[in-house]
Amino acid sequence: MGTGTKININLEVHLKGHNSGIYALTKHDEHSFYSCAADGWIAKWTPSESEDGELIAQCNEPLYCLNYVNQNIYAGSSNGFIFIITPDKEVRKIEAHTRGVFFIQASKNEFISGGGDGKLMVWNKEMELQKVIQLSHQSLRAALVLEDEIIIAGSEGKLFFLNHTYESQHSIKAQSNSLFALAHIKDTLYSGGRNAELRIWKNRQLQKYIPAHLLHIHGLAANPNGALLASTSMDKSCKIWSEDGELLKVLDAEKFGGHINSVNACLWLNESTLVTGSDDRTIMVYSLDAV
Repeated sequence: MGTGTKININLEVHLKGHNSGIYALTKHDEHSFYSCAADGWIAKWTPSESEDGELIAQCNEPLYCLNYVNQNIYAGSSNGFIFIITPDKEVRKIEAHTRGVFFIQASKNEFISGGGDGKLMVWNKEMELQKVIQLSHQSLRAALVLEDEIIIAGSEGKLFFLNHTYESQHSIKAQSNSLFALAHIKDTLYSGGRNAELRIWKNRQLQKYIPAHLLHIHGLAANPNGALLASTSMDKSCKIWSEDGELLKVLDAEKFGGHINSVNACLWLNESTLVTGSDDRTIMVYSLDAV
């Protein structure tokens, strides 16, 4: 999508059920997804069937991140624990980081996690700890696992580029303060954080920076066909961008009936279905059409 592209967008459903701010979303399939929140709950939602969520687990502490891999759910908590929920809803709790866990990602036949202690932890598929790398002295906030490299972003404003044996290949001081979110489309990397700018990178070189939001960018997500990028922010909005950084749509409370508090997470279920989660304790599901 390029200059002059317009999109139609509709708010399909407004989901309620959590008792605290929603911090993370992860896809189950093209029609359903999971959410986690500061209430410690993990819920499953299938909006096409019901507006009610299914409670999957109660972890009794705030949950910061969430991933669904090979029928298991992986959640990271504010206290540094990783919870694993099996298909029959059994809950396993692992002591991992000494501070909050901000990401858990699958990496080939392993998992990686990062947290407020600045450590990158490598786990085998049974979630047995294999390696600990002190990558930073500040929080590790986001990770992208690509075919040929792993990219980590953190609170010192750096991007770390690692190979799949977790050896550091390169690092970039991407901005002067915290990075919170990463996304990737084709050969392009997108980063966002405390300075509210959307930064666009190619070949580890900054191509463009956009004053995208009024406050921190908390989430970035590319849709499956790579034509659209969503960003979410503490300024209570979600914005839709073309892959080259053209602003296509603003989803906010004033003009679009959007969230009334910080929007923390975004997720594409498919090419045209966008899900957002907010500190207002609700989830919104949007449908998009290019015109």
